Amino acid sequence: MAVRLAFVRIAGNLIYGATAVDTLIRVFSALSALMILRLIPIPAKSTKPLFIAFYIFIITLYNMVKEKIPSSPAILALKAHFAVFTLHSYQYEEKGGTKVSAMKLGVDEHCVVKTLVMEDEKAHPLIILMHGDKEVSTKSLARIIGAKSILPCRPEIAQKHTGYQVGGTSPFGTRKSLPVYMEKTILDLPAILINAGSRGLLAQMAPAEVVRILSPVIVNVSL
Repeated sequence: MAVRLAFVRIAGNLIYGATAVDTLIRVFSALSALMILRLIPIPAKSTKPLFIAFYIFIITLYNMVKEKIPSSPAILALKAHFAVFTLHSYQYEEKGGTKVSAMKLGVDEHCVVKTLVMEDEKAHPLIILMHGDKEVSTKSLARIIGAKSILPCRPEIAQKHTGYQVGGTSPFGTRKSLPVYMEKTILDLPAILINAGSRGLLAQMAPAEVVRILSPVIVNVSL
């Protein structure tokens, strides 16, 4: 009995003061130990697989947090669509744009795709994907979509539509469902780097993945 009580005290000390993820895994570890000591009932055979599966999930989550694997609505959206991508981080610089990200990652700026949030004369928002080293002809874009004019959204308006800070805007996992337009020459690239929903974080993937997930309207509006 003394050994059991000592074990219970140790388990309590492990749980005390832990973070949320630490607490979950420590609680499950303590429960498992208590079951071994027969201090609490062992789950019925019908519930054992669920118990084990959830325990594995908690361990996986714990490892992700410890390894500081980044997450964002964009990354979650990519995973939900089973996208093939790799993440690349760099030291973000205010107003550095794609020029800085390309330089820090050692890639051609032409392969870094920027996500621009714009709106028509009726304030209807849209996203245009463009090469980092190119600009958007808003006149051409307006003509293609049948609008009188197209202008960039103010930063606070863009964030309201997408849920992302300027500098960390991704076309994936946006707060609102927005029409997406994509410069056609992006499709000629073997791979692109595009924002993953956080400042200083880009996702590398084939342009075909962007097309598959977002179904963008392909346009020719680069300058």
